[in-house]
Amino acid sequence: LKAALRRAGEALQYAELLERTTEMMLAHFVLGLCRGASGRNNKASRHFAEVERLKEAGVAQWARVMTAALVPEDRRQTG
Repeated sequence: LKAALRRAGEALQYAELLERTTEMMLAHFVLGLCRGASGRNNKASRHFAEVERLKEAGVAQWARVMTAALVPEDRRQTG
């Protein structure tokens, strides 16, 4: 989990530097999953909120589909 957090954090830094919206969204998604898995739900919520914001900013369709399929049950919006 620590390695995933470190790598996702690094990926986020590079994606922000290069202004790559899709990669930023994916990095936030992984960070949200990791934070949720470690019980840091407030931090996880912030990362998942950023995922939703970035989806509106225009990300690749494949990334939208992939993250939608991987969203944890307790994070899925109903109705």
